[in-house]
Amino acid sequence: MMRWFARRPAFSTLGGALLDVVKGKSVVRLKQATPLSATGLTYKDFSTPNGIAFRIAIPDAAAAPFDVAIQIVAPKAVGWAGLAWGGTMANCPLTIAYPNGETVTASSRTASGHQAPTAYAAAEYTILPGTTVNATHWVLDAVCKGCSQWSGRGLNPAGSSPLAWAFAPDVVSNPSSDTAPIGYHNQNKAVVNFDFAAAKVPNFAEAIAGGAGGDGGPAEPRPTRLRPRRLRPRLPRLRPLLPTSPSSGRNESTTCCDNPTMG
Repeated sequence: MMRWFARRPAFSTLGGALLDVVKGKSVVRLKQATPLSATGLTYKDFSTPNGIAFRIAIPDAAAAPFDVAIQIVAPKAVGWAGLAWGGTMANCPLTIAYPNGETVTASSRTASGHQAPTAYAAAEYTILPGTTVNATHWVLDAVCKGCSQWSGRGLNPAGSSPLAWAFAPDVVSNPSSDTAPIGYHNQNKAVVNFDFAAAKVPNFAEAIAGGAGGDGGPAEPRPTRLRPRRLRPRLPRLRPLLPTSPSSGRNESTTCCDNPTMG
C-alpha cells in the first residue's frame, strides 16, 4: 500500500536546498541547481535526504501539455521511488519506479486519496537507454507523455509547480509488472516547489531523439583516415658494364648477382 502525505519531520537541508514549513506541509525551496547532462539533455534536479535524485527536463513550451523527461537515480537500498506531479498523491499522475533485475520498471498510476494507487492510462512512458541497474544504484531514464496535464490542471512551464516525492525500502515482489503492489512509504516523503522554467531545454525533441540511440556515454570514435602510401618498385642495383677483354673475348661485366664475376 502506498500513501502520499505532504507532512514529514523537518530537516535543515536537502541536497543544497532550504526547507520551509508552510501550513503543516514541508515545502522545499530549491536553490539554483547546477544542471546535469545525461542522455543528451540538461536536467534540473533535486535530491532527497537518503540520496535519491529526481532530474527533470521539459521543452521550451508556453503551456501544458508537453512531454517531460525524468530520471530517478536511487540507491540499491530503495525498493521503489515515485513522484506525484500534482504535489499530492490524490487525483494526479504518479510516476513510480522500481528495479527489475538489470532494468527498471516504470509504472503509471493515480489515486483518489490516501490509498493504494491504481493504473493510470492517460500517461505513457518511453524508456531511454540510460535506464540501468549497477552495484550501488538503479536509474529510471524515461520520457512521460501525459504527466504535464490532467483533470483541468497542469504544470507551469513558465514558473514553479509543487511536486511530491516518496519512497520505501520494501522490495517490490513482482517487479516485472507495472501494476505490482508496492510497500507503504511511511514518513519517507515531502513536497518540493520545482522551477520548471529552469528545466527548459530549447532542443528538447532533438535531444530526446539523440538520447534514444544511446545512453549519454562517450561518443563512438571517429574512423581514422589512412592515406595510401605510394609504393615504388625496388629495382635491383646494377653495376656498370665493363669493357670486353680483347684477349679472351669474354664480357667481364657483372650484373645484379650476389656472387662475383665468374671466369
